[in-house]
Amino acid sequence: MGNGPLIPGLREFDAPKPGPRRWLVSLIVGVAVVVIALAAVGFLSGKGPLRFLGLATSQLQPIAYRTTADARVLQLELDSQGASACNLQDVHVHAVEQPTEVTVSAQIRQPRAGSCPHTSDFGSWVDLQLANGLNGRPVVRASDGHRLPQVAQ
Repeated sequence: MGNGPLIPGLREFDAPKPGPRRWLVSLIVGVAVVVIALAAVGFLSGKGPLRFLGLATSQLQPIAYRTTADARVLQLELDSQGASACNLQDVHVHAVEQPTEVTVSAQIRQPRAGSCPHTSDFGSWVDLQLANGLNGRPVVRASDGHRLPQVAQ
């Protein structure tokens, strides 16, 4: 038998069918490796484009407040509980303003790996912007409903 079709009358030949190109498979594998590497770096060190994967959020407790020259800005004193921050931008304060009270909470976002050097404790004051002035309303901690004392400047 010669080099003809497998089934007489059809024009098929015994040849390998074309599969995906090698460069396409290499490109897909390369992209997958880069994405996995970026995710690992972001998770382990809290750096890079996937930084949010490596950040842990923990609650800080407001312990006192004081007013400022601007009626819509309060300063909160936060209990550090041994926490440190690379900078004060890692601390996020939030207020819920109700007609009878202002409820406040604070969080810190920092790297899981603890790669940040101990630069500052949170016995410091952090500014909180209110939509309306305090207007005699008490300031209440969100976690337990405790009324915060006002400290003189």
